Amino acid sequence: MNTGRFRRYVAALVFFLLFSLLSAQTPPEISFSIQFYEQQMYFPGDDVQIRLSIKNESPEPFTFRLADNRLFNLEFDVVDLRNISQPPSQNFTMARTSVERVFYREVSLNPGEEFSFIEKLGLYRQISEGVYVVRAHFFPDLVGPQTMGRYTSNRLTLAIRPGFQEQQRVVLAAEQNIQQILQANPIPPDQVITTILQARMQSQRERFFLYLDVRSLYRMDPRRDSQFRRLSEQEQFKALQEFEEILWAPTIQNSISQIPLRYDILRTTYDQSNARVSVIQRYQMDSFVEVKLFEYNLSRVNGIWYVTSYIVNNQGTE
Repeated sequence: MNTGRFRRYVAALVFFLLFSLLSAQTPPEISFSIQFYEQQMYFPGDDVQIRLSIKNESPEPFTFRLADNRLFNLEFDVVDLRNISQPPSQNFTMARTSVERVFYREVSLNPGEEFSFIEKLGLYRQISEGVYVVRAHFFPDLVGPQTMGRYTSNRLTLAIRPGFQEQQRVVLAAEQNIQQILQANPIPPDQVITTILQARMQSQRERFFLYLDVRSLYRMDPRRDSQFRRLSEQEQFKALQEFEEILWAPTIQNSISQIPLRYDILRTTYDQSNARVSVIQRYQMDSFVEVKLFEYNLSRVNGIWYVTSYIVNNQGTE
């Protein structure tokens, strides 16, 4: 066998062995996801409870070890808006550095079965007021020297609001309940704009903000964006709350907050993640009708379209 053929033979053999090894180590199709449990509005000192779900979507049974102390199955990544990771809690550090035996039971999921449990985020990470991105890691064989693999969940956005008086907390909780009832739906971009405009015309505040990315709209202005990046998380949170009031004020010229007399959607273009909707909007002035062209830009997040910016061009009067 000549040298060239021998090298090709060896390369093919190595590729085959690597492919076989990777195939053998490929884990079953396991879905691991997280979501907030019941409450979705949090203040400093509140327990942030996370519901974790493991679902077997493979054709074979899936067996894992579930520790009595879940800290030996789980880790949480919690990062703030500056991408700084929050420190582990004292409870987490003590558990992971202890030399005590870890007690566990084996759980077996048949194809299509799901197993869920609830954990308090504060047991894993130190969290104060601010806005965070939360992600979980599940270790089916427990955490330790022999840890072979892990499953990583989806991400959640967690807002810990600054402390409020009890009366303010009740009002905020009521607003949150309304927003939970008005769940955003995966509707087309033009229908999103229709929903926003109709809500503004009918003075439905909660529905108006349902599909607005307030943070992106705030940062449309380069001067505001520059100031925003220098603010603390608490100051950013307050700035966005104040900006919501500005967005709702109907007297701001060339703003999304103006109440139209009527509107006509001209065209809609979009791909998998971005969209633009062009709308002619008419406004009743004292003795004439003002015509404006709005170009709305939208981005899709988890299947939902949100307005992130817009441009306004005056089209004259009627």
